[in-house]
Amino acid sequence: MKRTTILRIAVAGLGRIAWQYHLPRIVDDSRFQLVAVADPLPERLVEAREKFAVKSVYRQFSSMLEHEDLDLLVIASPTCFHMEQILQAFAHGVDVICEKPLACSLQDAKKISRARSVEQRKIMIFQPHRLSPEAVTLKTVLESGILGRIFMSRKTYSGFNRRNDWQAFAGYGGGMLNNYGSHFIDQFIFLFGGEFKSVNALLRRLVSEGDAEDFVKLQAVNAHDIILDLEINMANAFPGQTWEICGTCGSALYAPDGWRLRYFKPSQLEARKMQSGLAAEGRSYPEESIPWVNENIPFKNVPCSNFYEHCYRYFALDSQPLVPFEDTMEVMEIMERCRKHEISDTKIKNFAETQIQQGKNE
Repeated sequence: MKRTTILRIAVAGLGRIAWQYHLPRIVDDSRFQLVAVADPLPERLVEAREKFAVKSVYRQFSSMLEHEDLDLLVIASPTCFHMEQILQAFAHGVDVICEKPLACSLQDAKKISRARSVEQRKIMIFQPHRLSPEAVTLKTVLESGILGRIFMSRKTYSGFNRRNDWQAFAGYGGGMLNNYGSHFIDQFIFLFGGEFKSVNALLRRLVSEGDAEDFVKLQAVNAHDIILDLEINMANAFPGQTWEICGTCGSALYAPDGWRLRYFKPSQLEARKMQSGLAAEGRSYPEESIPWVNENIPFKNVPCSNFYEHCYRYFALDSQPLVPFEDTMEVMEIMERCRKHEISDTKIKNFAETQIQQGKNE
C-alpha cells in the first residue's frame, strides 16, 4: 500500500484526452490529489489553473518530476513522448498511468518493460474499452456458453475523417493501428485471450493528410483458435460500428442498445446422418430446421466502470490491475507483427507476377 490513502497525482500533456477525461475524473475523486500539470503551451497551463484549480504548472516535464513529490503520473502526451516520460517517471520513483499505446515501437516497449523491472514500478495503460457496457455484457454471454465454441470475433469501425493532426503522422506515433487498433486488440485479449499464433494485416493511407495509415484490415488467430477479424476504415462515407461473435451454437450481433443473440440448444437438434455416396438425395441441397432461440440482451449498467476506481485499487491497494502489463506487451507485439507482415501492394504485385511466371514455365 502507498504511504497515504490519498494519491498525489500529476498529469503530463493537456490535450484532448487529459482535458475531457483524466483531469475531470481526478478532481472529482477525493482519493486523488491533483498537485501539478505539465504542458509546453503556456495558455493551456493558464486554463488548467482556472478550470481545475491546480497550483503547480510546468512547461518542462523534467522540472515537474524534480520539484514535485508524486505517487502517480498520468502521461497523456502524444505517443512519441511516452517512452522518455515513462522512463523518467520510473527513475524518480513514480508509478504511471499511460495513454495507449505504450510506445511507438515494440523495441521502445521492451525498454520500458526492463526499466519497470529494474525500478520495481507499476504502470497501467488506459484501456477503457474493457469497461464498456457492451464488453462487460458480452463477457457474461461468453461465460454462459450458450453460443458454443467461439471461433471468430468480427469487428468493423468506420467513418470518414481526413485527419490533419499529429495522429496523421507515423513519426509521432499516429495512425489508426496505434490509435483505435490498440483499443480493439486489447479488448479482444480481454474477452478471448491472447498468445496469437498468426497475424496478418493490410495497412493503407487513403484520405489522411499525413503519412500514417487510416485503413487497417487485421486478421489474427489466438491460442484458442479464435479468429480476430478487425477492420478500421476512416474512408467510409457510411460511418458506424458492427461487431459479430460467431460460435458453433449461435452468434451475437452488436446493436446500439444491446446484444442480439441467435442460438440453439444442442440437445434439441435431431440426429443427423451422413448421406452415402456422391449422389445428392432428391437432387436437393441439405436443409435442416433449427430450433433457434432469439434473445435480446441489454447492455449492463456496469458497476465500477470508472477507470480511476481500478487505478486506485491497483496503485494504492495492490489489487490486480485491470490491464495487466503482459497484455499491454502483447498488444505491442501484435501491432509490430502487423507492420512486419503487412500485405503491401508490392507484395501483392510480386506474388501475382510469380504466379504468372510459374504458369508460363508449366
